Amino acid sequence: MNPILFYRISGWRKKLPLTRFTGYLFLGYALGFGSDILQVSFWRSSFWPIFLNTLAIYGLFMFSFAINDFYDYTFERDANYVGHLLEQGKLSRGRALALCSLPLLLLIPSCLLYPISSSLAIVALFLFTAYSAPPLRLKETRVCRTFFSPIVASLIFLQAYLLSGQMTAAALAMSLLVFLFHCYMEGLHILDDMSPRPQIVDPHARDRIVQKMKNVLLSALLVSLIFAISIAPIFLTTTLFSTLRMVSSRKLNYDSDFHELRSRVFNPPVLVQEFLIYAGASMLGIF
Repeated sequence: MNPILFYRISGWRKKLPLTRFTGYLFLGYALGFGSDILQVSFWRSSFWPIFLNTLAIYGLFMFSFAINDFYDYTFERDANYVGHLLEQGKLSRGRALALCSLPLLLLIPSCLLYPISSSLAIVALFLFTAYSAPPLRLKETRVCRTFFSPIVASLIFLQAYLLSGQMTAAALAMSLLVFLFHCYMEGLHILDDMSPRPQIVDPHARDRIVQKMKNVLLSALLVSLIFAISIAPIFLTTTLFSTLRMVSSRKLNYDSDFHELRSRVFNPPVLVQEFLIYAGASMLGIF
């Protein structure tokens, strides 16, 4: 058994790695601690809180991706690494479940030492479990399947930000922009899931998904304009990148390799540079 693949630290076949969520964690640190991050004195006092919190969130992701793969294979015969091990008889179901739960031990130090920020991690843990595992298995409902990842992305950002001991209007505004961005990314995910079976997909389904993605981008554009006026001009960054994504999404068609598009995060139509600008501006004291 390869633990790197089991816990989705690295992708397996068409399964993307857990790192797609960790960017929100570091965005939360950058905006929460700001220019202090660049000071040596800051790391003398704050290294352990950030290290233990990062360890906890990685443990949360490792558990959630592994348990999701376990139950996706159990209920849907989804092709993933955990299911591959079960199918080959290399793991029993009981041992697989025990291994899925093992990374949760990484949450203990952070929960004991920093209970306020860790409370959001516990909420995320509940959501991950309810989403993947019976008896709830919320991913069976279309609405939950669509909005689960964006909600968790916002929670992870806020959890990291809260470690700084503060909560501001700018942080709440950014959490909404993170939510909208990940709704857009979830649209790409759905299109990617449709790609292997075009013969059973409603011919108009892709068009409806793409239109909803454009609506999300328009919402992000309008909301960011409001935030730029009411909170800080730096939010025009989202206005710009939402416009760029709207332009690039016009080129999406049935032959697009959506898995490749999702994987190349610095290229259109993803363009995560938007959040690097926010992080950089905060660390330089501009935001």
